[in-house]
Formats: sequence, C-alpha cells, structure tokens
Amino acid sequence: MWHTQTAVCTGRGHRLRQLPGQDRTAQYSENGVTAIALADGAGCASLSQFGANCAVQTVCQLLCREFDRLYASSSPQIFRREVIETVQQAIAQRAEQLGAMPADLACTLLAVAVKEDSYLLFHIGDGVIAYQKQGKLQIASHPVNGEFSNTTTFVTSKQALLNARVLRGTQPQLDGFILMSDGCEQTLYRKPTVKHIASVAPVLELFFQRAELLQPQISEQMLQSVLEDQIAQHTFDDCSLAILSRSGKHLRQWNHLQPQQQALILNIATQKRSRRRHKIHRLYQLWGKQ
Repeated sequence: MWHTQTAVCTGRGHRLRQLPGQDRTAQYSENGVTAIALADGAGCASLSQFGANCAVQTVCQLLCREFDRLYASSSPQIFRREVIETVQQAIAQRAEQLGAMPADLACTLLAVAVKEDSYLLFHIGDGVIAYQKQGKLQIASHPVNGEFSNTTTFVTSKQALLNARVLRGTQPQLDGFILMSDGCEQTLYRKPTVKHIASVAPVLELFFQRAELLQPQISEQMLQSVLEDQIAQHTFDDCSLAILSRSGKHLRQWNHLQPQQQALILNIATQKRSRRRHKIHRLYQLWGKQ
C-alpha cells in the first residue's frame, strides 16, 4: 500500500512583503493509483499561485484516471504531450476566469503516480525528484533549467514539450519517492561538480522511516515542522515537499534499530538512557502504526 504526505512553507521573502506563497502540492488516489504533485509558481508571474494549484490538481487526476493508458503509450512523447496539453488547457481556463493570460499563472511541475510496483514520473522546471530503493537514496530527476543557470522552463511555456522529462517503469524494490521545490535544494540537494556527483541529503531517509513507522498524521506534522524550522531557514524562497512511500517496508525492523536511531525517528533529544528508553516506549505506543 502506498501513502502520501506533503508540507508547504511560505518563504521569508514573501512573508516580509506580505505576499502569498507560490508553492502548491496535491495528493490523489483513484482506481488503485496514488499520485503526488508539486508546483512552484513563477516569481515573475502575478497569479502563479493559482496556476500552481491548478497544475497539481489536474496532473494528479489525469495520472490516476489514465495511468494504464499512459503507461502503455508507444512512446514517451505521447505521455509527455498529453500531460502538458491537459495541464495547459486547465490553466488557460483558470486564467480566463481570473481575467488574465496563461503566462500570468506560470509554474513548474513535478509529479509521480504509482500502481502496485509500476510508476509514472513527470518533471518540468527546477526542483528535484528523489527516490529510495532498498534503503538507498537516489535521484530520479534533476532540475530542468533553461538556457541560463538562473532560469527554468514553466509548464505554460512554448518550450514545455521540448524540455519536459517523463519516466515510467516497474520496480518492486522501491521504498518511495520525494518531490522537492527549488527552495529546498540548498539544504537537501547537492549539485554535480567536477569532483562530486549530484546527491540528496541523508535526512530524506529519516522522512521515509517516519512515514513507514509512525501514524500518518504524526509523520506529516513532523515533516511540516522540519520544513519550517530547519529547511526554510536557509532560504528566502518558498519550500515544499511531497512524499510517496510504501508501507510496511521497515516496520518489522523497529525492534532491531538502535535506541539512538529510534530516538531520532521519534524526535527525542535527551541523551539520558533511562529517560530516552521511557520516552521511546511511550511515544511509539502513541504514534507508531502497531
């Protein structure tokens, strides 16, 4: 079974100017398919938060309702074109309702849908899609930037079809996916250099463990807290995360974890053994899935 959780934090830059955040996330399940999506509204677009909200809702519903047909597409181009055209049409309709142009609602878009062991992935613009397989973190899709390093491509762009990235596959050993907006990149993503390959922060493993071992509402509250209190403090930009995790992968391993690892998962800070042991037992009884 697949589970979802999301967290969004308005950046300090927007809060200082008393402007709304432009990141949006969505999660949706239908027909045995579970989908998550994340969109980052363009800072240069006056109504981009509306476009971001429209994009994530539209792509989640499309992927869930048309998963089998899109997965069986004869070429990636068919999958890519249908997502872009469907989202662009929805944004155009929303723009008309607002008395604006589609470009005023510009946003990036990241989405993943899963059905049993199969997955579909769509990515246009910056942001990162990571995944975990057998407890090991990997990057599924790197930021898609424009011609210059500080630019990107939006789903409303004329170049969207050319620059969008799609993937599909079947992998029974997947633990899950994590989508992150570019506001999280400074903390959670290391860009490739001459000496290093691109990588994501090990703390993402902790997010997966919490999602698998704790009650959904608790792990989502913890995710929101980490996003606001730690990740967002390193940037003025909006920050958002969306997690799609498979339940039961590590549940039986709880009793084999070291007390320090259990304390980290449960966000217990004390170093006193007896107090830590008592808190672990109490909190896991309260928050754990078993």
